[in-house]
Amino acid sequence: MTEDAASLKQIEAALEDALAEHPFGDAAVERILTQLPIEAALARHRGAVSAPLARRPLGLWGAAAAAAVVLLGGLIAYSNSTGSQPATGVVSDVVATVGPGLLRIAEDGVTEEIPAGSQLLAGERVVAIETPATVELTDGTQVLLHADTEVALVREQDRGVTVEFGGLDGEVFCKVNKRRAPFRVRARGLEVEVMGTQFLVHQGGRSSRVIVVEGSVLASRPGDRRRLGVGDAAESRSSATQLELMRVTPQEWIDWVGLPKPEPAPVTEQPVAHPLPPVQRPEPATDPDPTLDNPVVPPRTPQDPEPPTKR
Repeated sequence: MTEDAASLKQIEAALEDALAEHPFGDAAVERILTQLPIEAALARHRGAVSAPLARRPLGLWGAAAAAAVVLLGGLIAYSNSTGSQPATGVVSDVVATVGPGLLRIAEDGVTEEIPAGSQLLAGERVVAIETPATVELTDGTQVLLHADTEVALVREQDRGVTVEFGGLDGEVFCKVNKRRAPFRVRARGLEVEVMGTQFLVHQGGRSSRVIVVEGSVLASRPGDRRRLGVGDAAESRSSATQLELMRVTPQEWIDWVGLPKPEPAPVTEQPVAHPLPPVQRPEPATDPDPTLDNPVVPPRTPQDPEPPTKR
């Protein structure tokens, strides 16, 4: 193997190793690599070695660096040609499938209806025109949007997904499947993180609130971080420095979601008590003999003293 061939192989191996964790498809990277002017860089390297220049020649890894710059430009050009870029997040990849009742919001503010079943890229912003409108992540996690709620799904550095509120106010209900990467909802002054649960997040003009329906969540704001369980709620107000905690009945807050209401607790049959015996009441006395209306004075005997007379 010639020195140039060995150098070329070494450069290609280094570039492939550097791109081992790239977010683009392997076919795309291979196509870009075949278009790199690595051989031209090597030719310039050979010329630099033979030419009587005052400066030190570029060297083998200088040629590799030049090729890497070209590769970076190729990757950027390729990513720009594959679709619109997200407003935030890491890369533009498919994160969800949408249901009916959603509009896509372009960077210039123009909206267009998204056909049900369309894929949603990371960073794309949507707004709901129905209640509820559903966005389903690739792992089956569902995000239900209340009408007039604007959100974007952002891919984070840890490969987690964040539902990021836009607009003045809105409300989402999340049914999160068990997952490895975190799932977050970011509202005004409040961030909620979970691995698998059901909860509702409301964003208002001056406050945001989370209500836990199932499982547990981690609610945080700058300077405060709390773990919440079923029936717990936390509110973050712009005028406060800590989360305000409270207990609520979750079903009262999620009527619009359309979840089946919990079955009422079965009524335990109480044993029938033995009836008490009837009260025995005495029979009323009969009317006395009319001839006995005036009492009979017994006859007085001589031995009986004379009764005293009233004066």
